[in-house]
Amino acid sequence: MSGFFPQIALNPCGKIPTYLRLWVGWPNQQSAATGVLRNTRRRQTQKLGCERELSLGAGESGQLIRGLNLLKVKNRKLVQIILGTVITLVCLWLAVPGSGLASKWNGLHVTLAALKSAEFIWLVPMMGLLAIFYLTKAYRWALLLVPVRRLRTHQVFPATIIGFMGNNVLPAHLGELVRMLVLSKSFSLSKTSVFSSIVLERLLDAIAVIILLGFAGLSLKLPESYEYSGIVAAAGAFVALLCLILYAYRSHKVLLFWNNHFHFIPAKAHARVARMITSSSQGMDTLRNPTRFLYLIFFSVLHWSILVLYAYLVFMAFSIELPFQAAILVLCGTMVAAAVPAAPGFWGVVQAAFTIVLKPLGVPAHVALAASVYYLASQYVPTTATGLIFLAHSGFRLAEISSESIESSLEAAS
Repeated sequence: MSGFFPQIALNPCGKIPTYLRLWVGWPNQQSAATGVLRNTRRRQTQKLGCERELSLGAGESGQLIRGLNLLKVKNRKLVQIILGTVITLVCLWLAVPGSGLASKWNGLHVTLAALKSAEFIWLVPMMGLLAIFYLTKAYRWALLLVPVRRLRTHQVFPATIIGFMGNNVLPAHLGELVRMLVLSKSFSLSKTSVFSSIVLERLLDAIAVIILLGFAGLSLKLPESYEYSGIVAAAGAFVALLCLILYAYRSHKVLLFWNNHFHFIPAKAHARVARMITSSSQGMDTLRNPTRFLYLIFFSVLHWSILVLYAYLVFMAFSIELPFQAAILVLCGTMVAAAVPAAPGFWGVVQAAFTIVLKPLGVPAHVALAASVYYLASQYVPTTATGLIFLAHSGFRLAEISSESIESSLEAAS
């Protein structure tokens, strides 16, 4: 007996005597083990199948939720298009001189006659000023992006023009989102950091225009409504600047407050907001350098003075005898009008702004309306054409950028 036990131990699947196999029940144990193995494999297969179905179901439900959110955004976009069109038509109706339909028609003819009598030779220096305006805007944006990445003016310039073109052809003023997307994808930058630089840029614009408005108020007798509006705008810009400075210097405390008090928010959304807080504070790093920030304010005043001179050349094209400070009022009016959710290109709201600003200064309504068309068309046509050229060379498509803008607004809202 001692001769076959080592054989069994060394080779349990080897040849075993029949009487021993019957004694230990070897076939039954082998079949039982095989059955257990088969059952285990079957349960594992079923489990993997269930997990696969659950993952597929979760993916499909996630796609369904995302599709519903996109549908909501597209419906909101449709509402914005309808609302913008209505606002544009109402503003154009109010800007055309006259009270009734017949007088409005006559006012439109008078406006066209005033537009035909304009001196179009002034378009030559105006195009030069427009190019300088866009170049200085790109230069300033490159300075604001230094904490994120050092870029040169010529690298930022195409995205700047594409953004202005987007405002001219896309609804809901998507130009800012468009230039953020183009620049961030072209140079692999954080979208939040780029967008925070655009927010800071907007604040600098408001500060610069308020400084120019204060200069106009000191040297030109303004209506009380203008003075009141200027005070409100200055107070709002000051509060916004103070909040951004506090955020720039205390962003780590904002992040700590978010992490400690907003646990009830889903983990994915919570982490996304935390990343946005971190990356946007990087874009606000300019506020931590007082010398650079003061230089940017000074440069912003010079930057917007170019557009003031542009508006003054429009005065000269229509022989409007007003001082240079009146062009500052026109600039302020058009900036306020640009914030109104009108149709693409700011048509209608700019015409209303020109009429509202210039009529109290003694300019006839039809001349103010003709000047507004001259002013806006001289920017719209070259900017849109140049932006489309840059867009074609950038590798992006207008439809793609438009859908990407919707996606970005959706992610920002979620």
